[in-house]
Amino acid sequence: MPNKIAIVQPYFLPYLGYFQLINAVDTFVLLDDVNFIKKGWINRNKIISNGREFTFTIPIKKASQNKKINELDTVNDLSLVKKQFIYSYKNSSYFDIHSKWLFSLLDNAPSNLLEFCHISLSFIKEYLNINTEFKLSSDIANPKLLKGQDRIINICLDLEANQYINPIGGMDIYNKSLFNENGIELFFLKKNPVSYCQNTKVFIDNLSIIDCLMNENSKTINNLLNHYELVD
Repeated sequence: MPNKIAIVQPYFLPYLGYFQLINAVDTFVLLDDVNFIKKGWINRNKIISNGREFTFTIPIKKASQNKKINELDTVNDLSLVKKQFIYSYKNSSYFDIHSKWLFSLLDNAPSNLLEFCHISLSFIKEYLNINTEFKLSSDIANPKLLKGQDRIINICLDLEANQYINPIGGMDIYNKSLFNENGIELFFLKKNPVSYCQNTKVFIDNLSIIDCLMNENSKTINNLLNHYELVD
């Protein structure tokens, strides 16, 4: 039986495709011991505000690309982010249900960015009945401080994975032959176009999973988790 794995940086409330990837594998490794990327999607994402895309940001203390993701802390007060969610989704169908845990998370956010992302991802994973196991790359030995695809292959071998699935954006980064030489099949997940109930005139795709949760029930979102194809 294939042992499928994905290895991705931890994001805060990422888009649907991220959860499709979690759902597509047996083990999902949060790549937490690599450098933080400013203006990336680790602490940012998009929601809808006034019918248009709006980018929210979790502020980071002394954010630096010279620090590892697991070395960074969030600011103590996330009330502005909370207000942005209220303003955007207070009239949405599932606001009363999901605002409770979301605001509890924001009000009691752990200072560590990794822990903050991990908690939010774990909650949504469990809510959507995804059984995939989470692991941290920092808990996996890194001989000779491997980087890039060498590190990815090493993690796959360490976890005895024979299939590695990466987001479609990485097709130009990885060498399929090198994976094959190590007994690992390489696939890329391509999210298909989706739509769901959204309070906009024109549907806006690839927003934070929060947009799905505020507007749709768990059954619909579970169905959307399978709207992808694997490309080799």
